[in-house]
Order: sequence, then C-alpha cells, then structure tokens
Amino acid sequence: MTPTGILAGTPYLRVEALAKRFPGDAHELAAVSGISFSVPRGKLFTLLGPSGCGKSTTLRCIAGLEKPEGGFVGVNGRTYVDCAANIFVPPDKRGIGMVFQSYAIWPHMTVYQNVAYALEVKKTPHSEIRPRVMEALELVGLAAFANRSAPKLSGGQQQRVALARAIVGRPSLLLFDEPLSNLDAKLRERMRIEIRELQQRLEITTVYVTHDQAEALAISDAIAVMEGGKILAVGTPREIYGAPGSRFVADFIGMTNIVRGNAVAGAGSDGSGRVEVPFGTVHCRFEGGIRPGDPVDVLIRPENMVVSRARPDSRQNVWQAAVEGVTFLGEYQDATVRVSEQSLRIRVHPGLELEKGEQVYLELSAGRCSAIRGEQAQN
Repeated sequence: MTPTGILAGTPYLRVEALAKRFPGDAHELAAVSGISFSVPRGKLFTLLGPSGCGKSTTLRCIAGLEKPEGGFVGVNGRTYVDCAANIFVPPDKRGIGMVFQSYAIWPHMTVYQNVAYALEVKKTPHSEIRPRVMEALELVGLAAFANRSAPKLSGGQQQRVALARAIVGRPSLLLFDEPLSNLDAKLRERMRIEIRELQQRLEITTVYVTHDQAEALAISDAIAVMEGGKILAVGTPREIYGAPGSRFVADFIGMTNIVRGNAVAGAGSDGSGRVEVPFGTVHCRFEGGIRPGDPVDVLIRPENMVVSRARPDSRQNVWQAAVEGVTFLGEYQDATVRVSEQSLRIRVHPGLELEKGEQVYLELSAGRCSAIRGEQAQN
C-alpha cells in the first residue's frame, strides 16, 4: 500500500534497507529485515504491530541504541547510520529526544532536576537551563510541580516529566517507545491527545511505536504496519483502516469479517467487481489486480453493515440474517448474525435493541467493503 499525499513531502527522516539481527539458539534471528520508510518534517509516523514484530528495534536503531548490520538512517540531511560507509553516529551526538515505556524517572530528583539533567549532561550554559526547563514543564502542564519529588507524581504526571525531558533539548527528532502502555485506559486516551497536541504545536518530526491500534489511528499522520521484521503496509489512518491490502493488516487493525470467495467479474471502471461467497454475491472494491476466477478474501467491517427489520429497496448486497447473539457495550452493540452458513460480526446503534433469534436484513454499500487476493492466489 502506498500512502497518498501525507508522505509526499521532502523526507526529513530517511530509513533505507535497515537490517538488524540478534543471536539465537541455533542461528541469528532477523529482528528487522531491510525495511525502508521516510517521514516529512513535522509529521507523526507510527510503527504499529504485535509484540516481536521489530518496531521497537527499528526505533532503537534510529536512536542509536542498537547498531544495525545494514542500511541507512539520516535526519534533516545528516547521516546517522550508513553501514556501507561504516558510519555510525553515537546516540548522544544525534540530537534526538526519546520517551520510553518505563518513563525512566530518577526517584531521588525533583521534577525540575529530572528535566534539567538532560541539559546539564550536554553542558548547556547555566543561564539557559532554568528558562528552558520551565518552558518545557509549562508545555506539558507541570510548571506548578517543578519542586515536587518525582515519585510522588501519578503515572500520567511521570509520563509528562519524561516528555518534558525529551523536548527540553530541542531535539531534531522525537521518538516514543510504547509510552502509554503502563497507564490505565482513561489516562491513555487523555495522554495520547496531549501528546498529539504538543507534537503539532511544536511541529516536531516524530516516530511513535505502539501495539495499540486505536492509539495509532488516533494520533498518526501515517502508519506503518509491521510483522516479522517487515513493513506490510504504509498509509494514513483512513487508508490503513479502509483499504488494508492484506489479510494480516485487516485482521490486526480493528475488527474485520474476512469471507473467502471467488471473483466472478473483474473490476469495472469504478474499481468494483463481484465475488461469489458462501451466502451469495458481494459487490465490492477490488484491490491488487484481481481477475475473474481468482480466490479472494472479502473484507467487511462490522460497522459498515446497515441493519434493518424491513427489507431495503436496494437490489444488491442485501441479505437476510438471523441474530445469534448480542453484546451491549453502551455506545454500541456488537452482534453475531448468521447469513446462510456464514457467521458475521456487526456493530449497531444501541437504540436498535436487537434480540437473539430475530430475523433482520443486512445492507452493505459496495464502496464500504473490499476484496483482496486470497492466500492461494499469492502462493
């Protein structure tokens, strides 16, 4: 998948053919397998994937905390890593700010001292330290806590200290490694909004690592989905969610019904075609050069199904279904329905009040579902 527009600017961060291996029991394990991406100035780019996919290793290679075996890393025209030319700039010479999952707050220091230390180790003139520290604390809303002992802060406040420490040095690049994973759900939601607002206010180029799909969708200008040390898809949040391009990405990002079928008509001028599935014919968008006869996976998001008790007027993508189960979740209902022999998940407004066993109609716009080449066609 190629992102449209958002990454089309001049690269500020360039990562090319980055490769990193770690020793294993029998042989070396490839943590990162020759990945490449670029980020324009001022954008927030997220590396998203499950545990062990290589996202944090990639971030650590950018920061200089890991030395890759191959590839290139450059920021704003300056080369930090060029394995072919044997160039490796140490982390303290890169001018990069980083926020870790563990906060890394020094318990014997005050809030002010924690942030000031980042400037002191760089031998910043003493006259500059206090105004810069207070400016950073003001930006994260902790100016009033400057003299408080760091361990007496809440988890969210400690994360703000880590963020202030990362930005006080006015870095050329800001890196986040799973910064919110230790916070409770409500605080995570609030902190991700604060991080995004601060990043946009400072217009600082940022690479963010997370396994949380909602977090990535909420804060990113663009997302790279990783698995097995490789990048499987790159796009804006809407592109990744709406046109994932592969079974793994569709299954990993949000909830998706994946229905196996066979293409019976190729894509028309509008990019849509027809697929025969166990419960009938689906009209949907075609991705990736699908031809008639190809095995495909039809991707249907639960919220894209329109549910009604009366039969819709539309003559395509309408099916009768039996409700098998309903879960009330406050803002919406998740329901399982059966269409012929196929079980599907749907998401509807709680006002509909579905009941187990009742018959309903499902309607699906052809533009709100897609078909990708199935695994058999890719082998």
